[in-house]
Amino acid sequence: MENLKEFNALISLLEDPDPEVYAHVFEKLRSYGSEIIPSLENAWEDCLDPNLQKRIEELIHRIQFEHIESDFIEWLEADEVDLLKGALIINRFQYPDLDEQEVLSIIEKIKTDIWIEINPDLTALEKVKVFNHIFYNVHRFSGNSVNHLDPQNCFLNIVLESRKGNSISLGILYLCIAEMLDLPIKGVNLPFHFILAYIQDDKALSLFEEQTKENILFYINPFNRGAIFTEKEILTYLNKINPKITEEEIKPEFFFPCNKLKIIQVLITHLRNAFDQVGHEGKTKELNLLLEYIEQSKGNS
Repeated sequence: MENLKEFNALISLLEDPDPEVYAHVFEKLRSYGSEIIPSLENAWEDCLDPNLQKRIEELIHRIQFEHIESDFIEWLEADEVDLLKGALIINRFQYPDLDEQEVLSIIEKIKTDIWIEINPDLTALEKVKVFNHIFYNVHRFSGNSVNHLDPQNCFLNIVLESRKGNSISLGILYLCIAEMLDLPIKGVNLPFHFILAYIQDDKALSLFEEQTKENILFYINPFNRGAIFTEKEILTYLNKINPKITEEEIKPEFFFPCNKLKIIQVLITHLRNAFDQVGHEGKTKELNLLLEYIEQSKGNS
């Protein structure tokens, strides 16, 4: 850091018991942005006062979250929504020092392994069977049925490391690889579950309201080893989670693909609910803010 003397003076004032002094110093340090984080981490390591350490942690987190906010808003304003990039931004919410290149390299390896085995002459069902074999048998991905609600299930780096995830994280990973392979697979948001749909026309419309069910060859369950199923099984699932569901409550969105923005919204909502369940109020509020940005983006689109 350029002005080490000023920085040290501000750090010493950060533990001032006067709320006004603390607030002023906090904002002054925050204004330096992410470039100050290494110096703050060094100050934390040299500090013996638990209260000051906590304040430094809060400051680092605030700066990191503001960086995520900025990147997330930029992502929302892009001409084309990049699903993988959006998921990686959310990944940094918990892992700000994430090596994204390492994550991308692992995904690229999985994609290449599938690409080698897929023949263009295969039918849609045969292509998915090859995909599923490499994804679930060779690379050993599976649904985390033991700790399904754990927030860690939502982060791609953890999913790639543990080979376990929930329906939304596994679905996003499956979708991103499918897109790299030019497979016409899209996401479908069901209540309490996320599935995939194989679209007959690989020039699938972005306005899915215009699609008919005939466009969808079959559905894929990313949580259950890529199991193939039909509209009938979706109806069975809806009746299972709500035996009293009426025909009016069975919405078209339960059968048709959603866009990438909606998928990231589902990911954040799932993550928000997971943190809320373990009583992490701060993270819940921050994720609600990201959800608000999505709603504002929809309103301006």
